[in-house]
Amino acid sequence: MGLAGSQARLLLLTSRQSDVEGQLMRLANQKLLLARKSSDISNEYSNALSTKNLVWITSSGSEVNMNYNLIMRPNEANQASQYTLNNTSNGKVLLDSTYIQDLELPDSGRAGDLEARMGEVTFLEKTMNVSESVAQAYINAGSVSSDDENNNNASDTYEANYYLNLYDAINASGWQTNDNLDNPEYIQNQITNGNITLQTPDSTGQWNSVSSGDTACPYGTTTDDSAVAIEEAEYNSKKDALDYQEKQIDVQITNLDTERSAVTTEIDSVKKIIDDNVKRSFKMFQA
Repeated sequence: MGLAGSQARLLLLTSRQSDVEGQLMRLANQKLLLARKSSDISNEYSNALSTKNLVWITSSGSEVNMNYNLIMRPNEANQASQYTLNNTSNGKVLLDSTYIQDLELPDSGRAGDLEARMGEVTFLEKTMNVSESVAQAYINAGSVSSDDENNNNASDTYEANYYLNLYDAINASGWQTNDNLDNPEYIQNQITNGNITLQTPDSTGQWNSVSSGDTACPYGTTTDDSAVAIEEAEYNSKKDALDYQEKQIDVQITNLDTERSAVTTEIDSVKKIIDDNVKRSFKMFQA
């Protein structure tokens, strides 16, 4: 190979060497990105495993997943003690859209606003869907027919007492609504993060906050095994996909390393040919 041909060949090989090294650098960056993604999904999986669900502990000792209706409407789970959900920052009782519509209330109100809008009788009429006379009978603790005009069992005063206590709580603290209250996960997260507080009345009727460390706390934590299984399956799927991508990159890196080695060897060979040609030409001119 002549000098001119050798120099052209050297330029071509040097260009290819630069291209190969550029590809190797890009692949190294891709591996770094995959490592970050792998770390992210590992952290997500770890966080999912450590996530606890809030459960309501009933008087019988059974556990029920925490949700709005469990706390804010009369049911078997809260017969032993009554609680309300309150905005921690301002103390207002949180009313869902059903309460707001049934009671015909604005989205928020201050302490005393409820009493200004309606009395206990009207409140029971709207929340229990009973007539005025039945609502008044509940308040008076009187005896009424167990089959009134609305098919309500008026002999059972638990529901009425629940709503009368709720009336007092709303009137004492005010109220506000929130579009996410029907989402159990939102309720649990907000309670866990301290943005929503449970309150319960004491023997004097004063409503006080209850925290997870109190003996009167009606809820605890548990691990959702089905959710953990879903998270584990999702983690394994993402991890397998990343592992496959990493193996593909490793194959490309191995091939490029082999090519770079071959190109480097040929560059050295061509450089030697050029040097030899230069030396021969120099000797020829000296002669």
